[in-house]
Amino acid sequence: MKKILAAGIALFLAASPALALADALTPAQVKIQQLTAVIAALQAQEAALASGNPLACAALASKTSVRVNEPLALAWGSVGAMDPADNPSKPMWAQNGVSDLSIRQAGTWTYSFTFYSATGATTTCNATIIVVPTSA
Repeated sequence: MKKILAAGIALFLAASPALALADALTPAQVKIQQLTAVIAALQAQEAALASGNPLACAALASKTSVRVNEPLALAWGSVGAMDPADNPSKPMWAQNGVSDLSIRQAGTWTYSFTFYSATGATTTCNATIIVVPTSA
């Protein structure tokens, strides 16, 4: 499982120089968002391999502790999950994704992502973010 994770990271790093020119004008936050999404997808694959379960997910934030209104990327990845288009009657997350957000209130925030397989199995993963007040 670690070999697959390492291979995925190596593949991403090998492709990075080829994409460097295209990313030259991309803001840093978008790059962080892309990396966070790739890591979430790889963690979901690792979880599926480690557990032997064909349905697995991972959720993570680019920062686990932020100040109020500080931007961060929240990403999720899944393996073996149904595509939302396959069952529009169920509220589902896209199989993999990332979103920019900033939290307006101090506290501990947990974001949960539930995924369904075609066989009816479910799995949930969480990302927790601690938000501290901005200094005066």
